[in-house]
Amino acid sequence: MASDVARHWIVVTLAVVFGFAALANAIATRGRHFGWIGMSAVVALAVAGY
Repeated sequence: MASDVARHWIVVTLAVVFGFAALANAIATRGRHFGWIGMSAVVALAVAGY
């Protein structure tokens, strides 16, 4: 992780993938399953830690 460019793209890719998965999970389960909250937390922590 010595490369700032690599770190940037890893965080962006992770946030997009987990964000899409959280949205799809929330829509598919109509918000009744807590998985989308966990995935949203991953996105929030990744962006906050960046």
